Amino acid sequence: MSKKESSEKPPLVVSRHGEYRFQRGMITAKLLRMGLPMDKAFQTSRTLRSRLLGRGKITTDELKLELNALVEELHGPEVKVTSPPNRIPLVRSGENTFPFSRGVIVRRLVAAGLDVGAAIKVTDKVNRELRSRGERELDESIVDITVRKALSNMGDPALERRYRATTFARRAQHPVLIFIGGSAGTGKSTLATELAYRLGIRKVSNTDLIRETMRTVLSAAVVPGLHDHSFRGIIQGRQVLSDPRERVLAGFRQQSAQVRVGVRGVIARAIRENTSMIIEGVHLLPPYTDLLPPAVDVHIAGVTLAVTSPEEHKARFVRRANDQRLRGQEAYLEAFQSVRWIHDDLVRLADESEGLVLHNEDITETITDVVDFLSHLLPDDEADDPAARPAEVWAERSHIRTLLLILDGLGDEAIPVLGGVTPLEAAEAPVLSQLAGAGGQGQLLIRPTSEDLPDTALGLTTLLYDEHQPMLGRGLLEALGSGVPLTHDMVLFRGNLATVGGDGVIVDRRAGRIRTGIADLLEGLTDIPLSGGITGHIYPGHEHRVVVALKGPGLSGAVTDTDPGIHTVMERVSPAKGTDESPEADRTARALMALLSVARDHLSVHPLNAVRAEQGLKQANAILTRGAESASILGTIPHPRRASAVISACPTALGVAR
Repeated sequence: MSKKESSEKPPLVVSRHGEYRFQRGMITAKLLRMGLPMDKAFQTSRTLRSRLLGRGKITTDELKLELNALVEELHGPEVKVTSPPNRIPLVRSGENTFPFSRGVIVRRLVAAGLDVGAAIKVTDKVNRELRSRGERELDESIVDITVRKALSNMGDPALERRYRATTFARRAQHPVLIFIGGSAGTGKSTLATELAYRLGIRKVSNTDLIRETMRTVLSAAVVPGLHDHSFRGIIQGRQVLSDPRERVLAGFRQQSAQVRVGVRGVIARAIRENTSMIIEGVHLLPPYTDLLPPAVDVHIAGVTLAVTSPEEHKARFVRRANDQRLRGQEAYLEAFQSVRWIHDDLVRLADESEGLVLHNEDITETITDVVDFLSHLLPDDEADDPAARPAEVWAERSHIRTLLLILDGLGDEAIPVLGGVTPLEAAEAPVLSQLAGAGGQGQLLIRPTSEDLPDTALGLTTLLYDEHQPMLGRGLLEALGSGVPLTHDMVLFRGNLATVGGDGVIVDRRAGRIRTGIADLLEGLTDIPLSGGITGHIYPGHEHRVVVALKGPGLSGAVTDTDPGIHTVMERVSPAKGTDESPEADRTARALMALLSVARDHLSVHPLNAVRAEQGLKQANAILTRGAESASILGTIPHPRRASAVISACPTALGVAR
């Protein structure tokens, strides 16, 4: 290293995650992952570092261009920078990626009812098929489709149905709450832990822990019944019961009612955070729907465990004490009759409420029984008929395969210079002519709006749905198409990065159709705290477009656009207002304006905008919004019963499809 090089620093890399000092080791690792030989990877990273010394700052996009150019310069175009063959593919779930795991698939297949040997064989087949695709990264939906295709070919519809249930919690828009009740010693904790592992549910809670927490707040002097075993509950008040069984059950029900306060608090938080969880414990009394607050969007399922044989039930406490040294058996064995009274009473309550009672003799069989119960109980976007299976499964069984090619925006007017025909009529389009000759064409006349303006969303909705569907706001469609994580308490807006003058006059609604550096511009514009418990989020979309989201209580989609459109010259940004007189609409409009003000301040001082100004480009210094829609409407829309796939680069089209 020369003296000059030692005195200069490598640049700061500006990414959407913040700024960090250029690291040669990171570049080397990247080149190795891309398939470059080790000696060439080290040579390239050293040369790149040397060239960037004293640069100051460099964006990730610029760094990528520099690296690609250097690889070609040093090693020539014959060097193929590709992933090495047969590498374990990465699975993409939302914004996260992780290596494909055979163990995850095996445990789900076992939960679906396959024995371990058969589950391993299916997983090996899936693994080979995924690797044969040659893709470095796969969406998790591709993995699920491949597994379900293998199960479908086995000829047992129940296997595929139960496998769908094992992945439901990850796909559900609303939290999944599973309750496991039963007396002490019936295996609730074991089932809850194993079930959570197989269903991908990360949170498990039990009523004993909730009771213990409540004891730290409520002393034994205030609530004595809370500070003893469930089968030795102390009756508060002046009630005196001579019958031992009635005395035990009365104390148990009183303690359950006290613990229920804490259980409902845990449930309320899970719903508020849109988190799926399993709750188990002796204090859960059927029907479990009584534990829920009114009018909430959740998926709920509950089972009650039972042990038919009293002898087997008693033996379980002995085995449990051997496995868990600090959990003695004496108290349970001494009061075993009380435990059985509670056991029988819980089974009776479940039976009276038409709940499911499982005799837990073999944990593997019990898990399969619960998954089978969930597969019938939990809703699914797909029916059990073959035509509603994933497209790759359905296509193998269908004799008619259709490609619907939608050329959105292709229509035009006749132009005199072209001899009075449209540009499409004048164009040489051999591929389109070949497709037209091999298939059929149709003309669909749609009047999208009262102004007779073309509308991509309504046109695609009309074409793709079997029946007329309500028009969704473009903000929600853009969010769906861009993969924004949605919850029912969100309101979404379609936005543009724009150039706005200091006097509020819109210079360019699309900021010169900005295409690069969008993620860096928007870095830090998520989880913005606003008044009233509302948070604001701005996500990058396609080119100059963004998705603006408000999340919180009491929001409404009845809000006007801040984007005035292109109707007049020297238009100014429009203030957001409610389209009705509701306080929710007014609250949403005020929150939106506050978020856009934060964004304006953030963008106006962003270094990338300073660079654009130096280059004579229009600055992306403001955001204009339109097409407000509440995410809660998604739960009211029926899905077409059609197996299909949509290929598009347009987020609106992808949003309609999803």
